[in-house]
Amino acid sequence: MIPTSELRLVDAADVYKGDLFAGTLTRRGNDVVFRYSDEYLALPSSPDLAWSIPKSTSETSASGGSVPPFFAGLLPEGVRLTGVVTAAKTSEDDHLTLLLAVGADTIGDVRVVPRDELPSSMSPAFDARSPVPDLHRLFDSLSTGESSDRRTAAVDGVFVCDRER
Repeated sequence: MIPTSELRLVDAADVYKGDLFAGTLTRRGNDVVFRYSDEYLALPSSPDLAWSIPKSTSETSASGGSVPPFFAGLLPEGVRLTGVVTAAKTSEDDHLTLLLAVGADTIGDVRVVPRDELPSSMSPAFDARSPVPDLHRLFDSLSTGESSDRRTAAVDGVFVCDRER
């Protein structure tokens, strides 16, 4: 695993859609280029990475140190961006490095990792295919559980009742 402070030296990244290797992001001078892998394109059931990046043999690129817009949308903002910039020892304009710093844990099912590194397997806290009928239990599993057994007023006149009722 490459230390965050050295990610600015990485020129290529692997992009995963779910658990499938979808393609690569590569620095080419001042440009960053995304290209789908031939294997991913050959899978009829593999979805587009994003609406703005349909499956195609064409490359998608951005210049000026930016990544293509879909990937830029995965970057943090505000104080979180400042923290990533500091940890990666780079500038706010070095989008590929910033994406590598956060890309294994982005919103959604697209993950970006340094070339030839495997993304860590992650499981969601809540699986919509197997809903939890009692959300108190889900909350308990994600927190200390202290607040879920009390009768509380969320909004005046609206109460959360004890489980026994």
